[in-house]
Amino acid sequence: FAGLAILASHVSAQSGASGSIEGRVQNNARGNYLNKARVTVEGTDLTTLTNEFGEFFIAGVPAGEARVTVFYSGLPPQTAPVAVTASQRAVHDFDLGTVATAGAPVKLGAFTVSASREMSAADMATNEQRFAPNMKTVLAADTFGDQTENNVAEFLKLMPALSVGYVEDHANSVSIRGMPAHTTILTTNGNPVASAGSGWSDNSRAAEFEHVSINDVARVEINKSLLPDMPAEGIGGTINLVMKNAFERSRPDFRYRAYVNLNSTLIEFEKTPGPGRDPTYKIKPAFDFSYINPLTKNFGFSIGATHTSKYVPMYLSTTTWNLNPNAATREENPFVASISTQDVPKQIERTSGRISADWRFAPRDVLTIGLSEAYYEEWGMNRRFDVSLGTNPVLIARDYVQGRPGAGSTTSRGGGMSIKASTTWQSELKWTHHGPVWKFEAGSSFSHASFNVRSTNFMGSVPFNIGTFAASGVGRVGPTVRFDYTGDYLPIITTVLATGESVNPRGLQHTALTSATQLDRRSVDIKKNLRGFAQRTVDFVVPVTVKVGGDIRQSQRDKRQRAPNYTFLGPDGIANSLDNAASLYGLVDPLYSTVTPPYGNPKFEWGDQYKVYDMIVARPEWWVRNVATEINSEVANSAYLDETISSGFLRLDTSVFNNRLAIATGIRYQRYEVSV
Repeated sequence: FAGLAILASHVSAQSGASGSIEGRVQNNARGNYLNKARVTVEGTDLTTLTNEFGEFFIAGVPAGEARVTVFYSGLPPQTAPVAVTASQRAVHDFDLGTVATAGAPVKLGAFTVSASREMSAADMATNEQRFAPNMKTVLAADTFGDQTENNVAEFLKLMPALSVGYVEDHANSVSIRGMPAHTTILTTNGNPVASAGSGWSDNSRAAEFEHVSINDVARVEINKSLLPDMPAEGIGGTINLVMKNAFERSRPDFRYRAYVNLNSTLIEFEKTPGPGRDPTYKIKPAFDFSYINPLTKNFGFSIGATHTSKYVPMYLSTTTWNLNPNAATREENPFVASISTQDVPKQIERTSGRISADWRFAPRDVLTIGLSEAYYEEWGMNRRFDVSLGTNPVLIARDYVQGRPGAGSTTSRGGGMSIKASTTWQSELKWTHHGPVWKFEAGSSFSHASFNVRSTNFMGSVPFNIGTFAASGVGRVGPTVRFDYTGDYLPIITTVLATGESVNPRGLQHTALTSATQLDRRSVDIKKNLRGFAQRTVDFVVPVTVKVGGDIRQSQRDKRQRAPNYTFLGPDGIANSLDNAASLYGLVDPLYSTVTPPYGNPKFEWGDQYKVYDMIVARPEWWVRNVATEINSEVANSAYLDETISSGFLRLDTSVFNNRLAIATGIRYQRYEVSV
């Protein structure tokens, strides 16, 4: 920061016949101090913006009576005379919520029963964007009303130029301007957020939003273009969550909600089957609250918590057609080659909380400390039914297709059953100095996220395949499959064994138990951050705000995966033999098999993955664990990263043409040190 000494030598001397004006700007009707309200001295080029606490300071004001005007988007501007004494500071506060003068009649505006909260949020967004030096969108956290799950990504999906990525039913990632999600940087109060589940398959920087709650957020800042004081790796842009702050309020504020989550396709007040072994309630309670209290002018705190729970029934179906072009004429004779139907019920719970305190230990110095934690749990089961004709069907007609004998496959699979749990906590410390000449800010944060996907007391995946045991008693022959088109989404499925017997394709009576797989996926992400900057305005030809700073960020990610796999041998110790018939062991799930399936399917006999797990525990000699495959999977799916990014920047801001044109420029240096 050697440049600070150079800047100090270029300070223009103020006239002895001048003083200064300071104060705070608030909207008393809402109890908010206003950030980025523009304060100008009429008849001069003196102008400034309030800080996040609503404070402003203007130096070099000519002695005498000055007329000071405060402007904030959505509120009437206010002008007041302020007596300025040479070499002295005059203090004057503004309340933009009060416009009537003493003794004057008060004219009420039109009474409209609409959410004034949305109007106020729009005012804040307009004002922030008006004075932003780059392409920036700012939204109050309650702009679009209540978010039932408090998911920030669900909030952001309503914004233009943003694309929200979904994992099955819930919003989980965000990209800006069409760039990949891993080029979007997510921060809270400018601090990086750890995300252990992100980039599992591609080791990317993408941040997952499922563990970030909007309940603790005051504003969301979306930067679509980078400035020198922003991370260079955020090519797509940055999303900064400004957390609630006690000094932004002039009086206490307490908000709370209690509600229930339900799905209109499954409104049941009693316990019903799914997602696991025991029946559960499908209507789930939820609550959230936030409390902000500026106890004194110099100390305040905020605290908030939320818990949401929901049951999500989800159904998927895929019908694959083979175009089957004629080799000579290229005329197509399409037929249905395979069908896949999935029933994926899930139960999702989110719990989060945050507490922060703000202490003004000196007139212009504020210390902020915060601690937040979020827990996410998703418990689901993917029950899947797959039918395939096999290759080269023997007859393709307009109304049906007949597969080759023994070439088909019919599999009922309990797959993807797991409990996904993620815990993220973050601590932060920030010091801010808003002086009459200099502004300093320094901060640090530590963010830790853990991610686990596991199958406990049940098997993660168990396939049950229909077929006929060979005459030798070892090995199996697949069924013959036929699809008859009905005009509906699903055709009629006929499954015939090698013996000529037609069987229920959705039953387990003629299936074999061959294998079972568990899942153990673990990941940890740690992010450390140390940053700081110094800023002041100097007079050249025009006033120029100079900002110099830098940061050091370290990220450590360790991810590991094991998939214990077991082959079923049965009592005779031979795989795929007669005693592998699933019907010998009573493995039908008696509860979920009573559920009416989607897409007009008849009821299934689903396998019970708990019973398979109990069998492995009770009869381990009937199973063989494939350790070599397990180790190969762990090696292929595990990774470690240790990355340190250090940077420095110089940013210059000015405005010309009576503040009608803002110019921001500068340079940034960023260095990466990576160990993998």
